[in-house]
Amino acid sequence: MDSATNVYRDAAKKQKRDKLVLDHLEYVRQICGTLAKRLPDIVDLPNLQSAGTVGLIEAAQSFDESRGVAFKTFSYPRIRGAIIDEIRRNSPLSQRIMTAVSKVRTAIENMEPPATPESISEATGLGVEEVEECLAAMRIANPQSWEESGKMPGKTIHPETRLEHEEQKQLLADAIEQLPKRDRSVVQMYYQEELRLKEIGVILGISESRVSRVLARAELQLRECIRRRENPTA
Repeated sequence: MDSATNVYRDAAKKQKRDKLVLDHLEYVRQICGTLAKRLPDIVDLPNLQSAGTVGLIEAAQSFDESRGVAFKTFSYPRIRGAIIDEIRRNSPLSQRIMTAVSKVRTAIENMEPPATPESISEATGLGVEEVEECLAAMRIANPQSWEESGKMPGKTIHPETRLEHEEQKQLLADAIEQLPKRDRSVVQMYYQEELRLKEIGVILGISESRVSRVLARAELQLRECIRRRENPTA
């Protein structure tokens, strides 16, 4: 009798897990689409979706609804982490670029804000164009969208954290207004209209790689503007 009960319970658990997976395949595609939007077209999207589905399955297997956490909230970091791991495993960046990216990242971390491509160039010995290339490459080397940091679907935000988030949004809005006109247009088309780099390039009459560099420069300026405002004594 106990054996039959255990078999029934195991079958019921498996059915629940399978339903969670089937019900959230579109969620995987949404997360994958958000990340892939920041990457060049050569990235294999179906491959990333497969990796995200593996993360979803692992989340479904370890999910415990008695803990009172929504499955989307629970599964998000696992799905996203699996996709990011796959991006890094298949990164199209050369070793030369990766070495230069490391130099640029270290220079920014050790520099008082605001860091600029020109000041980074001085600190690293790389040309300004090389620095811009590295800034664009960071989108692949570390596909962590800067405007998403700390966000998780369904996460309950403490009032103090909510206030801090609103202040961050205002800082970001102020920083966007300080961008040159073309950079501001690129940021708006990319983040608000959700156009891909190639589409923005067609509109502006420039190459996709140039759009990527303009966007990377603009993102650096935004990050550094916020960093300076948050650390006025730096």
